[in-house]
Amino acid sequence: ARSLVNNSKFYDWEFHVIVLDKKVVDGFAVPGGYLFITLGAIKSCNDESELAAIIGHEMGHIIRKHGLQEMTQRTGHIKMDEAFSELDDETGGWDEETSKVESDMDDIIASSYEHVVHDRLLSYEIEADQVSAILLAEAGYDPFAITRIQSRLAAQHQKTKDIFDNNYLAPNDLKERCKLSTEFVDDNFTKKSPGSKCVDRFIRMKSKF
Repeated sequence: ARSLVNNSKFYDWEFHVIVLDKKVVDGFAVPGGYLFITLGAIKSCNDESELAAIIGHEMGHIIRKHGLQEMTQRTGHIKMDEAFSELDDETGGWDEETSKVESDMDDIIASSYEHVVHDRLLSYEIEADQVSAILLAEAGYDPFAITRIQSRLAAQHQKTKDIFDNNYLAPNDLKERCKLSTEFVDDNFTKKSPGSKCVDRFIRMKSKF
């Protein structure tokens, strides 16, 4: 993470990477520079540039302020949640049966809302993929790593449907991202001297897990 940021115009930004002891392949970022990567994501990589691609993707969300953008877009949704909380405080809460109905309705509303905003969320993912490729190249890593790791995970996702538990993304989104990432790196970088993969160093690190 430090290598990626030091070689970019975001060299003075602070990023903190937390590894989650989970087998699933996942990663996410929150405002403030905190990146969460699962152990499964690390083990899914074949070289250091692929791991850097995953970290760079999560950095991309923070650099492009996707979380803050989405919070602004969801102002009404957030106010609705606050209103329900205030109502619970005023009434002293619901009985068990009513609470279950409320919970079920909330799940339905949330699922419907995520479907409506799907295209916007996907655009964040695509942009973060492109930022990752640029960060990789600037740091001397192979920018084509983003397409390698995406291709492999897309294939795994077809065989094991729960390897990516992204309830806000449709099943084919990873394939679409992979296609667009491939087009982006092919248009902007050369395969003749793509950069380092750091295979040996990564294998030594990976053996410690």
